[in-house]
Amino acid sequence: MLFTMLLALAPNAFADECDARALQKEAVAAAPVKAAPAFVALANCDKAKAKAVAPKVLPNMLSGSEGNQASVSAIEVGANADLRTWLNGLEPDQRSRTVAFLGEKCGENESIQGFFAESAQEMGTAFWTERWHRGLAECRAEGIQKLLSDALNDPELSKDRTRLFNVLEVYARNLRGNAVPTLVNLASKTTDPEELTYLVNAFADTTGIGSEAGVDAAVASEVIKSITALGPMLPPQAVEQARITLRALDDEQASASMAKYRWKDRLQDGQYRYAVAITEIATCKNQKTKAALHTAKFTEPGDQWPDQLQPLLQEKLTYDWMLQTAETCKGEAEFIVAMPPEPLESEEAQEQWLAEQISAFQDKAETWDKAKSYKQETFGL
Repeated sequence: MLFTMLLALAPNAFADECDARALQKEAVAAAPVKAAPAFVALANCDKAKAKAVAPKVLPNMLSGSEGNQASVSAIEVGANADLRTWLNGLEPDQRSRTVAFLGEKCGENESIQGFFAESAQEMGTAFWTERWHRGLAECRAEGIQKLLSDALNDPELSKDRTRLFNVLEVYARNLRGNAVPTLVNLASKTTDPEELTYLVNAFADTTGIGSEAGVDAAVASEVIKSITALGPMLPPQAVEQARITLRALDDEQASASMAKYRWKDRLQDGQYRYAVAITEIATCKNQKTKAALHTAKFTEPGDQWPDQLQPLLQEKLTYDWMLQTAETCKGEAEFIVAMPPEPLESEEAQEQWLAEQISAFQDKAETWDKAKSYKQETFGL
């Protein structure tokens, strides 16, 4: 009876066995299109034999989904050096796709973590300049995070801006909220406009914005506070980025408040100087046209950006200034709102801008049946 049971089990037992020698020969002789799957099959059968022929098989592989799977197998059998040689021989776009694939697997695979750490050591600067580190954005392993932190603190990094900004982005995406204090510290130590702009942009990466999981609300709240606190020390270029970053995090109020730091030298007594001209063109019931120009100076405390003020002004002033030219002749009106693209330096600059608007209106006066300009009182927003 025991013999009968062994016979019954034997076919399944033999089916689980593999012919490592045959698979090894097959992998070595495989055409490029079959080399990757042949290597995976051999690695699954016998790691030692797969590692032994890796120098012959890997250079023959094609990139792509099967090449990606073979890359994992190469790491698992210990053929790291051979895999690096193959990757370095690929076109940059092909290499980046495979590195990204390995990065996706990295967090749950200690062998891949070790491969990246070893590659950084073996390749030196090339690991960063060839953008291998791009695969580490989602690899939240302690060793990988230390690798990124060490790279960010490397004094040599500041000499290569492209490398600095690439590492900064990956660091922020990987460490998420834990990266915020470092970014604040880095921002406090530099006055370089370009570096500060990239740092402000990197704050957004810590929140998970654009990821499948979406924005981490708690991290986003911390980032908004940090950027707002940095506002007074940011140069114009970085303030512009702060506006974009805060808007991307759905805090329109904080985004708008950055305006007060954009033109700090023009903020006088806590106010920006602006001017506005509203042209009211009415097509009357009798088909005659009437035009009226309304001009004024105004101030604003830096709570809104210039491009946000135009629609606000039209809504406010259409009512406040009683723009009723069309109503008086039972016609239809068109309103054209104009204002300078940024705050003006002085009261003289306000007057000059308004004079230019009045002059342009007068040049067009003959195109209307009746044209008149009105000067309104100075107001504040």
